[in-house]
Amino acid sequence: MTSDMLTPAVLASVPEHTVLSVLLETLFVARSALLARHASLDEGPSVSLAEVTPALCSADAVVVHLGALAVSLERYLEATNPRRASYLDDIPY
Repeated sequence: MTSDMLTPAVLASVPEHTVLSVLLETLFVARSALLARHASLDEGPSVSLAEVTPALCSADAVVVHLGALAVSLERYLEATNPRRASYLDDIPY
């Protein structure tokens, strides 16, 4: 989670963090809702063919893409964190 980075100073220097952090939290809520609706997604490959439906396949794809988007958002938020940039400036090369 990125909520520990959302200080007023960070938001002033990188205002897109607000919306991207809300989006990131929304992704986690969406993933939880899909897993609650399609519990077999959390069980892994033990799902029988009789249980596979178009909705289950679509939900699986959405969960995979939500995870990938969450990773990308977390990386962006970390890479653009002003505290990280100032820390990296102190590292002698």
